[in-house]
Amino acid sequence: MENKTQERTSRFNEAEYGLLKTLFRDSDELLYLIRKIFFFGGLTEAEIKQAEIFKKEEVFNVLKKTFIPEISETDPYNQVIDTWMTLDLKDKLADEIGVQINARSRTNTMMEDAVNRLKNPSTEKVSVLAFTPVDGDDEENHTALVARNNFISGTSYQLANLKMMSKKDEKTSEELKEEQRKNSSK
Repeated sequence: MENKTQERTSRFNEAEYGLLKTLFRDSDELLYLIRKIFFFGGLTEAEIKQAEIFKKEEVFNVLKKTFIPEISETDPYNQVIDTWMTLDLKDKLADEIGVQINARSRTNTMMEDAVNRLKNPSTEKVSVLAFTPVDGDDEENHTALVARNNFISGTSYQLANLKMMSKKDEKTSEELKEEQRKNSSK
C-alpha cells in the first residue's frame, strides 16, 4: 500500500498512465477497436490479432478500472466513484426511480459483458445497439432504451477519457515556449 502521507491525486497510478500513453497517445486505432468490440463484434482475423493486447493482465485491468469503476480504499478521497454514484435520482418520482435503477443494472451488465469481450473478441457480430420496442410494455421499453443509451454514452465518454489520460502532462506549444522563455532568462 502506498505511503499514507503521500497525496494521491488520481485513481490511476503513474504506471497505469504510462501504459495508457503507450497504447493510445499517438493513435486512436485501439480506441476504435475497443468500440467495435463493445458495440458490434464481427472482428476480422487481423483485428482479433491486434486485440491480443487487451488480454495482457495490466492492460485488461486498467481498461476494466476505466469502464467499470469500483470504490477502492486507495482512491483519492475526492475521486471515489462507482457506476451507481452517477445515477441521478434527484427530483424523480418513485416509478421513475425503479426504471432508472433497472436501467442502470442492465447497463452495468452490458458493460461487464463488453469488457469481458476484450479478453475473447470474436468474428461473430453482436447486436448490443439494437432496440426493438415491445408492444404494450412502456416500462420495459423505457428501461431497455435508457440502458442502451447509457451504455453507448458511457462507452463513448470513457474512450474519450482514455485518450485524455494518455495525454496527461503533455504541454501545449504555448506552455513549452513560456517554459523556455523562463529558463533562458535565468
